[in-house]
Amino acid sequence: RDAPVTKGENGIFMVLYSACGLMGYQGVIDLLPIVGSLFNMLATFQRDVQKTRVLILINVSFFLVYYVIIRSTSVFMVLSSILTTLIAMYRHGKNAVKA
Repeated sequence: RDAPVTKGENGIFMVLYSACGLMGYQGVIDLLPIVGSLFNMLATFQRDVQKTRVLILINVSFFLVYYVIIRSTSVFMVLSSILTTLIAMYRHGKNAVKA
């Protein structure tokens, strides 16, 4: 509704994301998807498109490292996300120069 997200709302969601992520915590490696999810939350509430894309890249970078470590085929999905986000950033930057 074009209303900025308050710090209180961000705080509540950060606590919820962290608490839910820590429910399955078994070791240090499990921190990677938790931190990645926190960046996803920040991207969700970001109003600037380019900042959102940067946060998405940070998010998927954490998941990329995690999936490589655990040897999951989900790494291909993450690489696809990185590629499409970089293409969108390039196109947005290219269009911004023309304007």
